[in-house]
Amino acid sequence: MTVALQKDKTKSEKMLQTSRRCDLNSLPPLQVAFRPFTFYPLHPPSPFPSFLSSAAAPHAKMHVVGLLSGGKDSVYNLLHCVKQGHEPIALATLSPPEGVSELDSYMYQTVGQDAVHLVAAALDLPLHRRTITGKAVELGSEYGSRAPGGQGGARGIAGDETEDLFELLSAVKAAHPTITALSVGAILSSYQRARVEHVCARLGLTPLSYLWQRDQSALLAEMVGAGLEAVLIKVAGVGLEPDRHLGKTLGQMQGTLKKLNSIYGSHVCGEGGEYETLTLDCPLFKKRIVFDETEIVLHDPSPMAPVAYLRIKRAHLEDKSVSPPAAEEIDVAVPSVLDEEGEVMLEELKVVATGTGEASGPGPREEGLGAAEVTIGQRGDWVAVGNVTAFNGPTSAPPSGYPTLAEELTAAFHSLSYHLANHSLSLPHNTLSLTLLLSSISSFAAANAAYASFFGTAPPARACVTARLPAGERVRLAVLARADPRAGDLARKSLHVQGLSYWAPANIGPYSQAISIANRHFISGQIGLLPPTLALPSPPNLALEAALSLQHVRRVAAAIASPDSAWPESCVCWVDSSAAFPVARRAWEAFVNVRSTAARPPPFLLVATPELPKGAQIEWQTAWHSGEPVRALDDADEDDEEEEADTGLPVVSTGSTPDAQFHTLEYNAGEALQALVLLRTAEPAPLRSLLRLNAALERLTNSAFSLEVFHTAAVSQQSVLDLAHSIHASADAGDSSKSGIAITPVPVDALGSEPESEWTVALLYLGAA
Repeated sequence: MTVALQKDKTKSEKMLQTSRRCDLNSLPPLQVAFRPFTFYPLHPPSPFPSFLSSAAAPHAKMHVVGLLSGGKDSVYNLLHCVKQGHEPIALATLSPPEGVSELDSYMYQTVGQDAVHLVAAALDLPLHRRTITGKAVELGSEYGSRAPGGQGGARGIAGDETEDLFELLSAVKAAHPTITALSVGAILSSYQRARVEHVCARLGLTPLSYLWQRDQSALLAEMVGAGLEAVLIKVAGVGLEPDRHLGKTLGQMQGTLKKLNSIYGSHVCGEGGEYETLTLDCPLFKKRIVFDETEIVLHDPSPMAPVAYLRIKRAHLEDKSVSPPAAEEIDVAVPSVLDEEGEVMLEELKVVATGTGEASGPGPREEGLGAAEVTIGQRGDWVAVGNVTAFNGPTSAPPSGYPTLAEELTAAFHSLSYHLANHSLSLPHNTLSLTLLLSSISSFAAANAAYASFFGTAPPARACVTARLPAGERVRLAVLARADPRAGDLARKSLHVQGLSYWAPANIGPYSQAISIANRHFISGQIGLLPPTLALPSPPNLALEAALSLQHVRRVAAAIASPDSAWPESCVCWVDSSAAFPVARRAWEAFVNVRSTAARPPPFLLVATPELPKGAQIEWQTAWHSGEPVRALDDADEDDEEEEADTGLPVVSTGSTPDAQFHTLEYNAGEALQALVLLRTAEPAPLRSLLRLNAALERLTNSAFSLEVFHTAAVSQQSVLDLAHSIHASADAGDSSKSGIAITPVPVDALGSEPESEWTVALLYLGAA
């Protein structure tokens, strides 16, 4: 639970998102001459949240304000802040109006406010308070607008209770200018996390959420073991009785809470609102709290789950016999970098990882700017835009090119926005996944700053890598978008976690960890960052980076999709040297062996490219499927339901000729989703032979709407484009919902697969179910 935040409420998590569309009026300005076409006035870019900047150094010591209700989670998270080397210097809490004991809030826990000042006094930290005046106006899973400025800009939602937190923390920052981070005890609720992080982005604060997504049984045991003494001050869950359980410590309740979890599925840490706590003592306290007089207030006498709270009428502080320990002496459990599955994978990789290889570094680039046009593919509501650069859009580029990368990226985004608008789609609202190719990773920070000005809250998933772009070209984009019905299970949903934790890395750029729509999930490229610090392991260790980055993929996928039914559709593994291919291949094999429902692994491509963000050695870009049909079953009988359920498994086909290899993945009675074709030359004959060999591959090449063409320096960009166009010379006239195919050439250093590692061209197709 987030301390000073209300427990997770099921209905709040399931509220539908409200529609907030924007058009090209919301995009930042482009200072170049346009070719004749209608365009729109634009506003200046919004600020890039400071804690996402490479200069923010989130692993450095930070002054912290603790968001406090007095419960176990906020206090225990402060303990982890100190363990991680940060210094709490102030506390903040939101209270109900005077005379109100408990407020029915979607965001804030207000029971126990009559003693929260004692917790602050025990910690010997100044407490800043504000009365809650707002209501839950925005009930969707996202908060703020997807339009530019909606995340890090000044835009909140008038009258929403989230804005009380913004005002409170604004006052705290004014009083303590050195504060750069916020301690948040969130464990499970994305509804609350998204709102806290939105406020932090506007104020330039780094959220510190070390309890996020932790296993609740393990977490409760760690709290008790760390010497945190908290008592139940509210009960509202089945099996909890006011007379028996109010006032009991976590240590006394641990067995009962685990038993209720096994019987009823109750949350051990109370994340379903089963109970609330007040902390009486912990290693950070300089004094401990002692109750002098309390009374039980019964709200609901339900025999199954009575609701009652403990009113604290009188209490005092008592001296402790020992002083709080120094940061390095705090005895608090920190989760291992790798969980059990990750440790097993690491042991397997140690056998393979005999060396890290050398990064590719600078190398040859084709002469002259790429003249290939933007290409667009559509099937139904799905739209792909390929090969977007600053030089092939609706604007005339300066004769000598763009002076800065920011200007070049801005021009590319204006081109992209123009093409999306032609399909009645909006860049910030409808983009799902984006591949950003840079000529040099030294441009990463500048690219992020310019990129951020085009998106607000819930930006698309993204993979950012370098490629051997033609000389003079620094940016290339490939984009997937879809019309968003904004209703029910088909709506676009995001996982956009920005806090430091032990779970998985916060985004290091303006992207979401994952975007989900209909039955597809697109996960941003994951590198082996240590989540609490956003640093890579030191010294460099390819095996550890591979295991850790795939652990991130697994955890993100579990958070955005059902871990019981979802499966990976495809994977592109980017490495900084072909010497890493054996390790990456073994890691992916171990990963899919644990969770793939297909007899063979899904399409998997190894790509050696010059550089990866932050000097990483490996990055995983994956797409997932929910394992469920898009359309719900209506009035089908049981036999029909079973037959429909049988189609939920993917079917993977593979085949080869002497000069080519293919992998296809189909779903739901022949709907081809992904295909990977590997070629030794850019000649069309081997590909045509494969098409005659496999019906699924032929179906997908005829119906796919997106194609990324990876190629090494052995063949030119023009030759691979000629290859693609020779196969896709015209749209499928028999399908009115399908037109064209988006083709993006991706020049790289080397290509590999399972098991072969010597390919010249790789074609990665995307279809729609």
